[in-house]
Amino acid sequence: MIEGLFSQILSFQELNHLKFILILSLFNFIYFLTPLPTTFIVIFNGFIFGTNGFIYSIFFTLFGSFLIFEFAKNLSKKKIFNQKFFKFCKKKIQMIKFIKTPNNGIIFLSRYIIPYFVHNIMFGFLETKLRRFMLIILLAEIPLILSFNNIGKSLNNFVLLKDYKISDLFLDYEFLLSFLFVFSIILIASSVEKRIIKKNN
Repeated sequence: MIEGLFSQILSFQELNHLKFILILSLFNFIYFLTPLPTTFIVIFNGFIFGTNGFIYSIFFTLFGSFLIFEFAKNLSKKKIFNQKFFKFCKKKIQMIKFIKTPNNGIIFLSRYIIPYFVHNIMFGFLETKLRRFMLIILLAEIPLILSFNNIGKSLNNFVLLKDYKISDLFLDYEFLLSFLFVFSIILIASSVEKRIIKKNN
């Protein structure tokens, strides 16, 4: 069933490449403005576009982050919404000790701990400088997106090639290195998160 679905998607790409790119661009644009996990769409882009999926994902990650960040930053300044609500949000954010003074290292590290959507809104509320924020998240996102993109690219072979076995997938050095890197990030982020929770209690 999964093979058939992906085969149909790729066959549509061959029939009308420009229309396919436009539809996927719109889908990516909308997806990166939602609270949905970005992991799946990054792997999907790697699956569909291969190496070029990285450029696709990094562009929409940065563009989506910019829009969400600016939306939160501007919204917190306007009086059309309840200012008490925004003050409450800022206080809750600042209660997390390590975010009271969001330096470059904190912004970078928290990108791996806090979900994409929440991270953008949170630092928008804290009125971090845009240029600084965008540069740091670019550096944080490059290795992670590259790894997920490589996983998606490797899965393309596993799903669509008839003679491609699961053993071949784990012998694919790009898949293996990317998988190990993502696994390491998860372990490190989990460890750091536990330390932060202990300090705040």
